[in-house]
Amino acid sequence: MTDLFEVGTTGPLQAYDNGGVVIDPTKVMTYNKSTGLPLGVVGTDYNIMQPQECYDLVETTCGAVENVRWDGKTMIMQGKMNSMLLPGDDQVDNMFTIINSFNGSSALHGMVISFRMTCMNQLNMAFKQTRQTGLRMSIRHNGDWDTKLESFREAFDVTMESRFEFNRNVSTLVERKVTKADIEELWKTVAPKVTGLTVNDLQEESGQLKMLSFVNQATATYEEERDLGCPDSMWLAANAVTKFVQHSVAKRGRKADSERRFVDNTVGNKSKVSSYVMKTALSMV
Repeated sequence: MTDLFEVGTTGPLQAYDNGGVVIDPTKVMTYNKSTGLPLGVVGTDYNIMQPQECYDLVETTCGAVENVRWDGKTMIMQGKMNSMLLPGDDQVDNMFTIINSFNGSSALHGMVISFRMTCMNQLNMAFKQTRQTGLRMSIRHNGDWDTKLESFREAFDVTMESRFEFNRNVSTLVERKVTKADIEELWKTVAPKVTGLTVNDLQEESGQLKMLSFVNQATATYEEERDLGCPDSMWLAANAVTKFVQHSVAKRGRKADSERRFVDNTVGNKSKVSSYVMKTALSMV
């Protein structure tokens, strides 16, 4: 678990140019008080929700904090809200998640996402869970912070009552039995988004090899989990794709460390692609 740290702010931002000093009274720098390392430049009206405050909110909502991750830019904290055991002992947990940054790059986010135990996939729960459901909201760090923060906390007082939206979506996918043709249709539909390949790419040998790798890995995942007792279903077909998405490496072959990979799978681009896959699967049932 990532150690919590306190975020501090400096005085007005200063810069030196040819021996002179330039001061911007509207900007300050945030920094990690434990290490002294800078985190970013923000306005003087920027309000900080400290890591400990986020931790306390997750603990109050869920009873315990399961994960704390920090990739140097984004901090994610999660607590388990409830679990769902699917056929084949395929366990999926609903996780109350807070996403925070300290450099002005994003708002303070709170949402409910799923954590699938079988292959450690993070499936972004954006599908059918909009801000109106009470399962997702965000607030800017500027302005009337205290009032907004109180509304943020109140919104998650009712999350426990709304969390079953995920269960309904998963049940829909689990109950949809599939044929080989159904699986191939899903994979063919999502392949361009998942692999990033264009029609022109597929004319090249490298593009064809990447597509073949996608199909082979998705097929292997599907068969492995079916052998573990998970019945044929649209849920299994979709998760075979999301495992490929969330365990693939960057284009140049650089493998991100666990913290950055966790953040990317939870709220980054890989999360968006996973969400797209799940929405596509839902649209087919």
